[in-house]
Amino acid sequence: MLSLCGHVRAFLLRDHAGALALFQRAVAASPNSSDAWVWSSPTYSYLGDGTEAKRRAKLGLKLSPLDPHIFFAHGVLGLACYVNGEFDEAAVWGSQSLAENPAFTANLRILTASLAAGPMSPTASTSTTPVIR
Repeated sequence: MLSLCGHVRAFLLRDHAGALALFQRAVAASPNSSDAWVWSSPTYSYLGDGTEAKRRAKLGLKLSPLDPHIFFAHGVLGLACYVNGEFDEAAVWGSQSLAENPAFTANLRILTASLAAGPMSPTASTSTTPVIR
């Protein structure tokens, strides 16, 4: 719950410092909670720290590789890659998130921006074919 409250605080209230404090408490209380790691990732992206955002999302995926909400982790990985300027990788993660849950529309903004931002490698091109159609 602390991690979800942190995300809401960052996203809706734009209180990044308060959000980071909540994420720190969430990780301290449960260091093996994939939610604590994944939900903190977008805030680091909002702050421009894509490297830390990517690390947190990947750690969350490692802790819960079969999570029923894995589409969210893949979507925030796309956001982190976009912040890092890794547009092809962002498109791959965004496409994976889209395939896992087409109703998760927040992912579409980053996916679209990633596709428009840079040249696509064959890997990104192949993974985004359903989006382009």
